[in-house]
Parts: sequence; C-alpha cells; structure tokens
Amino acid sequence: MHYFHGRKRNDYEEMLLHHIVTATLYVGYLQSNFTCIGTLIAFEQDLADVLVQLSKMFSSTRFKKLTISLFLSMVVVWAYTRLYVLPMLIYSIVSDLIPNHMVHTDPSWLFTSYVYLMSGFLTCIYLLCIWWFMLFLKMIAEIVTTGKAEDGQQRVESSKED
Repeated sequence: MHYFHGRKRNDYEEMLLHHIVTATLYVGYLQSNFTCIGTLIAFEQDLADVLVQLSKMFSSTRFKKLTISLFLSMVVVWAYTRLYVLPMLIYSIVSDLIPNHMVHTDPSWLFTSYVYLMSGFLTCIYLLCIWWFMLFLKMIAEIVTTGKAEDGQQRVESSKED
C-alpha cells in the first residue's frame, strides 16, 4: 500500500505495472496448476536480482570497483536471462503447451485463451525488462563518459502537495 501514499520515485509507474502483472501471473499459475512453469520463470527472473541487490548494497560503500564489477555482471546475466531466455520460454509456452494440451485433452477455448492471456502478461514483463536494460546501458554510458554512476531509481519526484 506504500505505492499510493507519500513521495513517488521516478520509476513508480513501471514498478506498479511490474508488481500488478507479476502478482497476476503468480495467482494465474497457482489457479491453473501451472506451478512448474511459474517456478521456472520466477527462478529465471531471480538470477539477475541477486546481482541487482548486491550491486545496490555495495554502491553505498567504498568498494567502487566491486560495485562496478557486480553491476556489469548483473547486466550480462540480465541480458541473457531476461532478454534471451524469457522470450524463448514465452514462445515455448505458446507453441508447445497449447498443441500438447490439445492432443491429450478435449480442445478448450478457455484453456487456449488463458494461455494467451498469461503469455501476454509475460510479454509485458519482457517489455519492462527491455526498458530496464536500456536504462542500464544509459548508466554504463554515464559511467564511461563521466566516471560517475547514479542510481536513477532512487530519485524522488516531488509530490503535488509539496
């Protein structure tokens, strides 16, 4: 509920969309008994998150070279898992899950619609991953050109009440 009160960070809309879509996907996977797919995607997404948190943690210390190394490692892992593996998983869900399900059970328009809906939500997550990757590339360009790095996520927009 902290999203609706107080000062909003400059990534408010993206993070709100991300959390709504992610929660919808989790509920959908549990409801449809596709926990194996949900677990695989959550694991794939969490690989880069470990490095994200480590680089954030070390960014406020004096270990700048370690911070930059963690950040660059995170960008590589992010690119592989979220920009390469995730679209392959989405394609596999749409191209393999639906035809395989249709062979083993009665054709169901509801099931097919559900898989396409969940794939749409995953595509939304993928587009957010592309957006965030572009921000990472912008941060790398800033580090190279100015030698300074700023976590743009931490900037706070002033609220209308101020």
